[in-house]
Amino acid sequence: MKPVDRHLFALGRVIAVAAALAFWVAVALAVEAHYWMFATDPSAPIGERQIEHEGE
Repeated sequence: MKPVDRHLFALGRVIAVAAALAFWVAVALAVEAHYWMFATDPSAPIGERQIEHEGE
């Protein structure tokens, strides 16, 4: 394996890990936004918020 190939392989691995982490960060932000939108008290810590959806 040429040195350039090794560097490209390592760079590809770094990009793959970054993409996987970006996905989970996006999921976490979406969950937090959901709690913020539907919470009865948006200023409360996430663990203490009560969610009330219409129709439930």
